[in-house]
Amino acid sequence: MKTEETYRDKAIKNFEVAKLIRNQLSLNNPDDSYINIIGYHLQQSIEFWIKCELMENGIAFPKTHNITQLIMLANDNDVDLNISEYLDDHSEMFTEWESHSRYVMGYRIELRKIDRAIDEISNCFEHYFNSLNDSETEEQGCSMDINM
Repeated sequence: MKTEETYRDKAIKNFEVAKLIRNQLSLNNPDDSYINIIGYHLQQSIEFWIKCELMENGIAFPKTHNITQLIMLANDNDVDLNISEYLDDHSEMFTEWESHSRYVMGYRIELRKIDRAIDEISNCFEHYFNSLNDSETEEQGCSMDINM
């Protein structure tokens, strides 16, 4: 019997896809279109992770892709995201990645920003998933190898 997909599942899968694509890129001549796809999946990962945290704390949230707005909503409701300063400070950039990477012709995300985002998200997820007890993780189907 298949279990219902959660926002946590979506956060994990988007992060895993971003890392898989990143690991396949040529270091010498990476394809910009793939870099943009990675950026999109990283933004989705952050978005679903924050929405999962809000849901777990009983906080309703609007239908939005705006990372800044979601962080502010968490802060206003005393939801401790344990989000890194880098992710917080660059929330507008991540929000742009959701639509600009798909719809704005000629938009290109820098590879160094992708690599930094992967490191930062990995650290936040590691802290988040380590804070969950094993039974809760198994119950919700939340296994994640963040060190792929």
